[in-house]
Amino acid sequence: MVRAQGIAVLALVMLAAAWPALAAPATVTCPKLSAAPTIDGSLGEQEWAQAAALGPMTLVKGKGMPSLTTEIFIGYTQEGIYIGARLFDPAPMQIHCYATERDGAVPADDSFHLLLDSSAAGTDFLHMAVSAAGVMYDAANGDVSANFKWDTASALTGSGWSVEMIARFEGASPADGDVWKMSCFRNSPRVGERSAWTQSADTFPVPAEFGDLIFGGPAARCTVAPVDTAWFGDNEATVTVDNRSDAPMVCKINARVGGLTRRAYSFGMTKLTVPAGSRSRATLPFRVYRGGEGFVQISVQVIQGTKASTLLRTAPMTYILPALGAALDDALEGIAGAWQTWATMPADARPADSEHELQSLLARWRYLDTQHGQRSELTANHLEALVIRAGALREDTGDFAGQLKAASTSP
Repeated sequence: MVRAQGIAVLALVMLAAAWPALAAPATVTCPKLSAAPTIDGSLGEQEWAQAAALGPMTLVKGKGMPSLTTEIFIGYTQEGIYIGARLFDPAPMQIHCYATERDGAVPADDSFHLLLDSSAAGTDFLHMAVSAAGVMYDAANGDVSANFKWDTASALTGSGWSVEMIARFEGASPADGDVWKMSCFRNSPRVGERSAWTQSADTFPVPAEFGDLIFGGPAARCTVAPVDTAWFGDNEATVTVDNRSDAPMVCKINARVGGLTRRAYSFGMTKLTVPAGSRSRATLPFRVYRGGEGFVQISVQVIQGTKASTLLRTAPMTYILPALGAALDDALEGIAGAWQTWATMPADARPADSEHELQSLLARWRYLDTQHGQRSELTANHLEALVIRAGALREDTGDFAGQLKAASTSP
């Protein structure tokens, strides 16, 4: 006889409710610059040396990392917010630059966009964009007739193109600790990619998805290498911190892994002490438990006594792995349902060999579950084949459940 206790225990794995893959807002500390960069489209190393690094950019829709890399730097002076970007492209002569008029079809070209919400309310925002040809586009809450105080310049390079911007303050400059909402966006029509610092929705922009821009903060720059590959089990991310202060800096670096179920969540942490005026690199471990869609988000905090200041929090860097765990959950749910129907039927109403069929279905599930336990050592093709077998198990279980239902209702 199939043991009720055995299947009931196995069915407990199905109690994990769907868990939304929510991540904290992307965040960057915007340092005050001692000298303003020259807005000429060419990013000099020294003029942007005090700026913070922003990124990595992720694909809009949250489906992985872009094939074209973008480096973004940001800082401010009493005059305004400065932002510079290097937009790498291995085929710079194929960059799209068709728009010629201000507020024309700039967003359809190779273009870089800055969106700012000084109220941090998610309701009022300025949209500034420039094409690789230097053609400007601006709008206020989607109104392209609005023009405001900003300047920009772009330049083609041997490795793509670059851009510099200043968004001038209308009144007094922000105080240390003030928070605005912000996003950056890149359109790359040649490769059909749209990448952003915070955007996951298909439409753009979505103010509710803007990240946090914190003025002032520690004198440091943090750079996170894109997590463009992830696999089951142990993974690593690389984080670099430049300490521009005259005292050692203690940083706490966290990795948060998430997905569509509670069991996808895990956390990694390491600490890094950076000597005064030096650069240090840390390797941050994180662990992936579940397949399907998931993300890793990295944050870096500077610890000063009892105070922790967020230096950088990346946007969720997404990945998609074979969803064997979810397929097994579906199969086991079907087996548990079939067992419940079978267990409540009168013994003389049960189809012949139904107990053997239940045992066979459960044995198939146990084999696949054993393979799932070894998923970090398997190839993607092997795992995809197991996902297909788990789907076949679910279908067979559904057919068997239908037979049981028909037998239980027959006169």
